[in-house]
Amino acid sequence: MSLVPGNDYSLARPLPETVSLINRLYDRGHRIILFTARGYVTGIDWAETTRQQLESCGLRYHQLMFGKPAADYYIDDRMISLEQLKDQFGQ
Repeated sequence: MSLVPGNDYSLARPLPETVSLINRLYDRGHRIILFTARGYVTGIDWAETTRQQLESCGLRYHQLMFGKPAADYYIDDRMISLEQLKDQFGQ
């Protein structure tokens, strides 16, 4: 959803196409849960910064969750990549 230079989340900038896609899914009645690993490794609390960024870019969601373990890959039986979402629901 954003570009993060040097893992400094205070500098994160939204990807407008991704925000638009997620908002369309939200508007169509899909439940949007954001699950982030922000701060998992460093112990920095990015919650308020993240909430402000999401509000500022107008991203609509139902729930924001922190504490996702940092990993190289996530395997999930309900997982879909942003590219797959774009293919399925359009730009």
